[in-house]
Amino acid sequence: MFSVIALKSQETQVGIASFYHQKFHGRKTANGHHLNNDSYTCAHRTLPLGTKVEITNLNNGKYVIATVNDRGPYARNRIIDVTQQIAKDLDFLDRGIAKVQIKVIKGEPLWYVIKASDSAQFANRFGVKIGSFTNYAEAALVAKKLKECCGAFVNLGRTTNAGKAFLLVAGNFATAEEAKNLLNNFPHKIKEPEIISYNQILETLK
Repeated sequence: MFSVIALKSQETQVGIASFYHQKFHGRKTANGHHLNNDSYTCAHRTLPLGTKVEITNLNNGKYVIATVNDRGPYARNRIIDVTQQIAKDLDFLDRGIAKVQIKVIKGEPLWYVIKASDSAQFANRFGVKIGSFTNYAEAALVAKKLKECCGAFVNLGRTTNAGKAFLLVAGNFATAEEAKNLLNNFPHKIKEPEIISYNQILETLK
């Protein structure tokens, strides 16, 4: 049996995760919002609501970043309940449970999410497009590996016909030539990286 402890910065907790049944979709969570099984949220017994956590499936190494917005789980042998979207990304939706590690995230985030109001920060500037991902966990793994060598990453959540896509872009440069220098010195093997104008991204957010 795993003991339930209050996690502090840099501390981790290992135990069994399960996910919300679809019947709970739309019900109120502990923070007063409605549960969305397609979101990246979770329930924990002791962590403050709003805490960001990194949840890793110890069976396959896949992980996601989620926000604690509910209390639970109520089963004594579980340490966290996650949405079905998270269970899908971590590959335990069919099995129902998984052994996971939970780590509280503090400090600099893995990436920055571009918003429509960010035009002053990104208009007429350039970056290196790393790729577009439909799987959050895959995007997070790539971002984590490349963040140290490439500086700031940007995660853009956009709705497409196929669902939600995550576009990763490295750097924020005044000219395409500066972005090209990063591209030419890219130390990792990335499939077809390319220079992209942030104007293209901002246009999709209007």
